Amino acid sequence: MPNYSMRVAFLLITYTNPEQTLRLINKLQHPDFDFYIHLDAKVDLQTHAVFLNMPQVYFIKNRVDVKWAGFSTVQAMLNAIEEIIATKEPYDFVHLMSGQDYPIKSTRFIHRFFDQHKGKEFVHALHFYTEWLEAVPRIEEYHLTDYSIPGKYKLQWLMNKVLGKRKAPMNYEFYGKSMFWTLSLPACKYVVDLFNNNKRFKRFVKLTWAPDEFIIPTIIMNSPFRHNAVRENLLFVDMPEGTSHPKWLGVEDFPRLQNSPKLFARKFKLEQNPEIFDMLDWLTR
Repeated sequence: MPNYSMRVAFLLITYTNPEQTLRLINKLQHPDFDFYIHLDAKVDLQTHAVFLNMPQVYFIKNRVDVKWAGFSTVQAMLNAIEEIIATKEPYDFVHLMSGQDYPIKSTRFIHRFFDQHKGKEFVHALHFYTEWLEAVPRIEEYHLTDYSIPGKYKLQWLMNKVLGKRKAPMNYEFYGKSMFWTLSLPACKYVVDLFNNNKRFKRFVKLTWAPDEFIIPTIIMNSPFRHNAVRENLLFVDMPEGTSHPKWLGVEDFPRLQNSPKLFARKFKLEQNPEIFDMLDWLTR
């Protein structure tokens, strides 16, 4: 394989429209960019057969049945990172995406941006107790989100009543806000090594709520990599106040997307707003 100067592994965690994912990958095609798809284990791999023989596109083999707000999303990330590391390819960055993201800058611009920011870590990192107080119950209370057992919510209530406030392991300060990140390969290795070598930490995280939105930023901000951390990610998201889901972006959002300094945006739905894809393709031509 040619020895490129700057390489990126795009990690797509998806379960949705393969046509939209194909458009995303085609838009980002570059000799330095590889794509790794984690397809939710609930989804038949044949629905995404179009990718099986595409160059520079690979499927994560150790797939996870992802449950919203559960540790399963983190496990999917960890499995994927481990498989990317195992390739021994010299990636400068691993960039996490969903199948509902889309670039709002040209591929040339994105490549240049990554080349100019080698060694940086991009994580949306708000401090729980000073900047994101509503997130505190996610770690101080017990959550059984990933467990399918009778009386789960009653047991969860009882655990919190009897056991009281949870104490974080390793005296960590907690940070987060978004599950999406861009990390150097050494930082990715640090994350998976921490989970593999610290069972107490992993047990703690498994009983939190929506850890995908904070655990990677938390690890980075409590590690030597914090010195290179940019406490924002590279993704434009419109999260209406009082809601837990981003707005579906459409034609009316084009001016904001055009003026955003971010590289990517979400959420998009091809079958609902195909025109915005054409507009963004024109913008990033």
